[in-house]
Amino acid sequence: MRDFEADAALIAEQVLDEPAHLVGLSYGAIVAMLAAVRRPEMVRTLTVVEPPAAGVVRGDEVVDAWDAELRQLLDGSLEDPGEVFFPLAGVPLPIADPVPKTLRRGAGRRSGCGRRETRSCRSKC
Repeated sequence: MRDFEADAALIAEQVLDEPAHLVGLSYGAIVAMLAAVRRPEMVRTLTVVEPPAAGVVRGDEVVDAWDAELRQLLDGSLEDPGEVFFPLAGVPLPIADPVPKTLRRGAGRRSGCGRRETRSCRSKC
């Protein structure tokens, strides 16, 4: 049993003792879906945000291409998230040029750089 399956059982048993609105984000969305399956009569609404469910449609040409691009991006530099990541994620926002330092720093942290810039991650952040 995976952690999120155990968490879903706890949510279903301890939280869904009366009808409720259930919300989950990322892996929490998987927990929410699994809890809802266990106690559907206690779920008024179910809202899932960004569930990591791309594996459900593996083999679909478009999904596989998107997944490959995302993995390549996350394995490399996120120095300019506006140019590469935002379009890939479907974010239609213009980004200032140059990219603001805080946004570059946040993207660097996402790619594995720590709080302080070190020589090993200067190329990434």
